[in-house]
Amino acid sequence: MRFWITILLIVIGFNTHVIWGKESDKIFKAHVEASIISASDFNDDVDRSLLALKIKLEQGWHTYWLNPGDAGDPASLQVSINHDRKVIFPKIEWPVPKRLFEKGLLSYIYDGEVILPFYLHIPESYRAKDLHLHIKATWLICANICVPVQAEFTIDLPKGKINQANEAILIQKSLNNKPRPLQHNLFITPNGKLWGNKTDPLFDQVQDAWFMPERSGLIDQDQKQHFQINPEYFELKLPLLSEKRLDQSLAGILALKNYNGKIHYWSIHPIIKKKPVSHILNLFLLISSAFLGGCLLNFMPCVFPVIAMKLLSLSRLGNKNRAYQYRSCLSYTAGILSSFTGISLIFISLRWMGKQITWGFQFQSVSFLIILCWLLFIIALNLLDAFTINFSFYSRTNSSSYLSDFLTGILAVLVATPCTAPFMGIAVAAALNSSAEKTFFIFIGMGLGLSFPYLLLVFIPKLTRFLPRPGIWMEILKQFLAFPLLLSCVWLVWVIYQHDQSISLLTVLLGCVLIGFGAWLLGKNQLLRYKTATRVFQRVTSITLILIFILLGGMITEMNLVQSSNETVKNREYMVFSLKNVQQLQIDHKAVFVNMTASWCLTCLVNDRVALSNRKVRDYFHRHHIQYVIGDWTHHNNEISRFLKQFGREGVPLYIYYPAYGNPRVLPQILTPDLVIKNIENVKN
Repeated sequence: MRFWITILLIVIGFNTHVIWGKESDKIFKAHVEASIISASDFNDDVDRSLLALKIKLEQGWHTYWLNPGDAGDPASLQVSINHDRKVIFPKIEWPVPKRLFEKGLLSYIYDGEVILPFYLHIPESYRAKDLHLHIKATWLICANICVPVQAEFTIDLPKGKINQANEAILIQKSLNNKPRPLQHNLFITPNGKLWGNKTDPLFDQVQDAWFMPERSGLIDQDQKQHFQINPEYFELKLPLLSEKRLDQSLAGILALKNYNGKIHYWSIHPIIKKKPVSHILNLFLLISSAFLGGCLLNFMPCVFPVIAMKLLSLSRLGNKNRAYQYRSCLSYTAGILSSFTGISLIFISLRWMGKQITWGFQFQSVSFLIILCWLLFIIALNLLDAFTINFSFYSRTNSSSYLSDFLTGILAVLVATPCTAPFMGIAVAAALNSSAEKTFFIFIGMGLGLSFPYLLLVFIPKLTRFLPRPGIWMEILKQFLAFPLLLSCVWLVWVIYQHDQSISLLTVLLGCVLIGFGAWLLGKNQLLRYKTATRVFQRVTSITLILIFILLGGMITEMNLVQSSNETVKNREYMVFSLKNVQQLQIDHKAVFVNMTASWCLTCLVNDRVALSNRKVRDYFHRHHIQYVIGDWTHHNNEISRFLKQFGREGVPLYIYYPAYGNPRVLPQILTPDLVIKNIENVKN
């Protein structure tokens, strides 16, 4: 007798260990066993608790997903707290279902042990108190027949510090089986074609795909969903029910099956939008967008440094013959197109090598910034007549003038690339994520847009009549236009300073002194050449200039070897961008304004000065509890680069407003205080 009592106590002790955790009494009905489980044994001062409906089904029986498919009914819950008459209807966090094809019908089901998690929002009056929960659950189970099940559960969560009950592992496993949100923008046409731009390697290895909508009665569930993919976009044809047309967005789960048989599930909310046009027309539209962006780039702050050379070159055309005007304009265009051709080849090569590339990437290199600053400084000294060179940007000989126009075009592209003008964002994103041929043609279109004002002088000769005639004013204008270039040098020095490397600042300033000395020495040598200059002085000048260039190269090399470890954080009212921070703010239902900027982007700085730093905008952010987040792309940052790609951008600026509830909105690239507030208000309304 004692033996059997001992065995019974051991079994009871074992079972107690197994079921330890917060769980309601189990309900046993035909073909099913059910209970309510909680992730914590206690209730603390929190606004929600995590629970789950736990269902164990006999073999051959199943229950249903949110959208049961062609037949069935999903589970539902009702909760009352501490005998309160007010009933709460929690939302179930549905894990990915299975597809069941049966007799020409398709259902979305669960079988075996099913865990359906849900968050119960606790009213403020019940927080940090003993909770007595009464939960009513209904669901449908089916095999050869279907049986509706209704059960009532009670579970107590006494006041206490939140812990992790053993049942929390089961709940978390079910939550991990939820589909992950897809970061890409997907679209669906009114006639049921689900499509999206193929901008991620995620779609490269996809063999098959299917879509499971959250709403029933929209598509013919059992019909084949035809999937196709090409280098530009992917498409999934959903068979809509007879004479159905979609009039609102459609949420659901997109399943992507790769060639290894592994399936990835993504939660998507495609927007109703017509399918892309044909490849040829699509390429034409992208080239047109790039062309318009290139035209507008002439008016962006980024190209202010080369306006001086443009104006000076234009002023020379007024008293020239037709052939000269034609060659001058084409030389400038050739310089721009050569530069964009080089950029496209660099991007294609780097992408082929597996490198992550972005628009304006060279401005993230301190070495490039320093060399560009020195180049602009040399041009400014030349315009001020500190010295003259055969290939100057201002010359009386035709040959050097044509070369001047060509070099001006190259320089225009170099200083224009840190910014993206309106219409450029889509084109650049497409160029950096498309085939080599499309990348090349898009960049050529952008170059034609940048040179378009000059080309107008070729195709419309009457325009040259409006150009001023040459005179003494040209010499004055030439020297005056050196000062915008010097201001550009100041801007570049400031950008270099933003990289927080003292050695970089010392390098650029010391280099300017050496260049100034070399320009003075060269100018004196040229002045004395026509008087009593000796060969010795000319040789000393040549040797000195060579040594200066060697010193400049050595300084750049030395600077790249010295890395500064001092990172400074500015004391400003903003949060530093990270994807984790933004996601957490969204989970907490906080409104967020994300500013993607860089110190080398003049458009970004102008927008910050005019709009985002404006007292009216800052007060508006404060009143409406909008968290201001800044992503500083001055230094290369892979996380920011990926974030830009999510919104189809390859460069800054980018401004995103995330409302507390709802979809984010992309703001224009040129901001005013009223424009910022208006866009936010439109999202709120």
